[in-house]
Amino acid sequence: MLQPTKQSIEVIDISIRDNDSITWSRYRCVFSLTCLYVEFLVGNDYWELIDKKSYGTDDSYSFMCSINDLNIPSWPERVIKIFVHDSDKWIISISYSDSSSVSVSGSKSSPNWKALLSVLSSYGIEINDTFLGSSAVIPFPSYDKVKNEVKKLKIELSMFVLERDDLLFVECKNIEMAYMLSVGGLEYKAFELSCVVLRLKRKIELIQAKKNRQEEIDLSAIEELLDIEFAEYQAKLDEQISKMNSALERSKGKELTDSESHELKKLYIGIVKALHPDLHPDIGPEKIKLFLNAVEAYKNGNLTELRIITEMVVHNEMSLEHTGALASLVKEKERLMDLIKGLKEEIIKIKSEYPYTMKSLIQDPEKINEKKKELEGIIEEWKKALDFYNSKLLEIMR
Repeated sequence: MLQPTKQSIEVIDISIRDNDSITWSRYRCVFSLTCLYVEFLVGNDYWELIDKKSYGTDDSYSFMCSINDLNIPSWPERVIKIFVHDSDKWIISISYSDSSSVSVSGSKSSPNWKALLSVLSSYGIEINDTFLGSSAVIPFPSYDKVKNEVKKLKIELSMFVLERDDLLFVECKNIEMAYMLSVGGLEYKAFELSCVVLRLKRKIELIQAKKNRQEEIDLSAIEELLDIEFAEYQAKLDEQISKMNSALERSKGKELTDSESHELKKLYIGIVKALHPDLHPDIGPEKIKLFLNAVEAYKNGNLTELRIITEMVVHNEMSLEHTGALASLVKEKERLMDLIKGLKEEIIKIKSEYPYTMKSLIQDPEKINEKKKELEGIIEEWKKALDFYNSKLLEIMR
């Protein structure tokens, strides 16, 4: 079978007659070097244009190849007319440029008919067997509409990715740095004293239990047991120290200007659009690695590295590929909507947790002073408790 060329001019008429045998509905598909356009017409002797939809050259060529795969006899320049004469029979009439013609007929239950419907459906051309009114065709191709919706959703998704990452890697880090540098030291001291007091209290309880049972008091064994029981407290103390170290390191870093921050976000959103795995599920491992490097550069405010990665990928940004089927586009639309929903929920969660919840505090000097006084008061209370339990330990060890 001959394959169509992108230089050929093809015309397909898809004509469907309703039950009154008078009024017809028809799609006319015209293929040329530059485009495919699909017209929906209704009428009998006079055809009225109801709708028109255009597709690009690649889509046109792909469509023609799909039609050829249906095992319809080969043709040069030709007009194909697809007639549905009743509830079951169909005829494909092919007229050649030399005025000769050939017809292929069959049942709607045949594989060819179902395959034809599948090809037409993938381009938004839906044939309705129920013959609604005078039209047996649903005349509004939705492929382009869904394709545009997918493009908009990809843009929306990339913006939510930026918002989420900006919260995680920039705003929350800055909030935590400001919080730790202003009240973090006092907060750590208060927690450390609480741990010391609680451990001392537990030590006294263990020693008293030994004395009550008249058992030998092994202080090293008690200390080992306390190490196990208070491991979680020690882990939290280490975490606080780590946060303070991170805040100190961040405070030493070069602060970006407003214009540099704007450029950082602009470069990052471009990279997200070009490389994010959610936007490009089939992306290769090397590009995923490049994207992760971009994420790390964004976290660290590394403008130079983002500029380099941008030069590598953004100017060759992948476009939305034609999926070849409306159903695939609809699935892609649903997938993107689910991802956006998940990102929105993630953003809400980030804003409901530490350190974002400290934002209002660090922006208000009066609130910071109040927090400092509160922590200083807590520290004094723990110091008093420490003195009390130290005295009690001396007393019990006599």
